[in-house]
Amino acid sequence: MVQAADGAMFWVRNRILELVEPELLVLESDPMPEHGVPRPIVTRVELEDDRGRTRLTLSRPYPPERIAGARAGWNEALDKLEALLRA
Repeated sequence: MVQAADGAMFWVRNRILELVEPELLVLESDPMPEHGVPRPIVTRVELEDDRGRTRLTLSRPYPPERIAGARAGWNEALDKLEALLRA
């Protein structure tokens, strides 16, 4: 992962807890105390067809003070993915 603000790079370590192709991916991250993540976190990604478009629903617990930054980071990553898929 690369932080947009300062370009810092770090590995994101996850294990797949559940996979239902092509509609569900549930991941558990390793703790990364060096980046403010003291315990494992579960992320749930659901994909569904919405009239020919893909709807992505992402669920992951964030403390209130980190929600805005997390939302911006996910939006940036998904915008990059969209650009790659359109290319």
